[in-house]
Amino acid sequence: MRKTITHIHWPDAPDLWMPYAPAIKVSGGTTVYLAGVTAAPVYHHHPHRPQEFDAMPRDMGGQARAALGRHYAFRGVVVPGQQRGRDLGYPTLNLELESARKLLPPAGVYAVRAHAARGSFGGMMNLGPRPTFGEFDRRLEVHLFGATGDWYGEAVHVELVERLRDTTKFDSIEALVSQLGRDAEAARFALTQA
Repeated sequence: MRKTITHIHWPDAPDLWMPYAPAIKVSGGTTVYLAGVTAAPVYHHHPHRPQEFDAMPRDMGGQARAALGRHYAFRGVVVPGQQRGRDLGYPTLNLELESARKLLPPAGVYAVRAHAARGSFGGMMNLGPRPTFGEFDRRLEVHLFGATGDWYGEAVHVELVERLRDTTKFDSIEALVSQLGRDAEAARFALTQA
């Protein structure tokens, strides 16, 4: 009998940097504890509590996917950004989440699949700050392989396929661009394996 996940519970704790064992509540009231799944603090955007943090599994590609039966995903709407990615040769869709309550994984670079009205694309996403530019607010920036045109106002469904690396501050723009090339290669490879 197939059970439907009704919600995921992350235990409250004063120190969110500690690993926790999350529990999934499935239909029928059964609670399943996910042994071995670790959690990390993630900025939770809330318009009235900007310092609130929540925990999500660090291993989005493995144990979390096994527990959900699919890739972890979210939906967002494309909003204007600073167009820095385009200037670096990696144009991005800057996404605003449809739900401010959506939990997101730790900051980093991810291989992703994106689905929108104009089609499905593989790509890579930076989730988090942009320390090379001295910007530390959380952003969702998705570079889609082969996508072109103006996407402003379009809804995009993004699946996180694999976490590629942590967010890093680079000493120069050239070093960042070089790493973006390696990220694109790693993301393309990850997408062929998923």
